[in-house]
Amino acid sequence: MKKCFVFALTATLWLSASLVFADNYFADTVWTNKTDQADGFYMVKFSKNDSIIAGMGYQMDLFYDAATGAEIHRIPFNSEVHFINNDQNFVRLAASRNKLEIWDTKTFIVIDSLESDGTTIGSIDISSDEKFIVGVIPKGIRSWNLITKKILKTQLFQSQPNLTEIGIRTINFACDNSKFIGSLGRIYTDPNPPNKQYGYGWDVIYDFNTLDSVDVLGSYQSFKLSNTCKYFTDKIADSFKGVE
Repeated sequence: MKKCFVFALTATLWLSASLVFADNYFADTVWTNKTDQADGFYMVKFSKNDSIIAGMGYQMDLFYDAATGAEIHRIPFNSEVHFINNDQNFVRLAASRNKLEIWDTKTFIVIDSLESDGTTIGSIDISSDEKFIVGVIPKGIRSWNLITKKILKTQLFQSQPNLTEIGIRTINFACDNSKFIGSLGRIYTDPNPPNKQYGYGWDVIYDFNTLDSVDVLGSYQSFKLSNTCKYFTDKIADSFKGVE
C-alpha cells in the first residue's frame, strides 16, 4: 500500500509539473507564425539590426517584421539571404543559380548584380566589412569585390587519380576577413570492379587573397566559428557521435 501511495504521489507531481510547463510554454512568446510551404523552412535568420526575419524555404523565401510577425514579402526560389548595408539591401543567389543579385529591402526589387560568367554558384559568405564575397563553384572557389561587383579570383581544385567528385559544402569568413573556412569533400572511385566509392572530408582554412589552402581543421561535418573566432566547434560523425 505504501509503495502504491508513493507511486501515485510521484505521478501526480509529474502530471502537475507537465501541466504547468504546458501552460507557461508560450508565456514569453512575442508572436508565432506558420508557413504555408509544404516543406517548411530550412533556415531562419535575423537581419543585422533585428528588424526583419527571413525564413528561407524550399519553395520561396518569406520576410517577416521581427516585432509584429507580419509578413512583409515573399520571393520564389530557395536561396539564402545575406543582409548588408544596415539592412537596406541583401544579397541572394538568382534563380538561374549562376548570378548573385543585390536586392532593395524596402521595395524587394533587384537593383544590381555581381559579375558572372555563367558558372553555377553554391554557398557564399560575405566579409564582416561587407567588401568581399567568397563562394563555392563546381570543383572550386571564387571571390568577388562587393564594391566594384567584379570577380576577383577563381581557384579550381587540382585533379587527382580516381577522383570523381570534389566540392565545398559550406563556406565562412574568419573574423579578420583574411581567411575563410570551407568544408571540402572528396569522393574517389576504385578503378577495379566492383568500383566502390569512398570519400574523405576536411574543414579547410583558405587564404582569401590567394584562395590557397593553408591549414586543416575538423572532419567535414557541421562546423561553427565563435563570434570572436577564438573557438571552433565541429560535429563528430563517427561512433562517438558528439561535438568537439
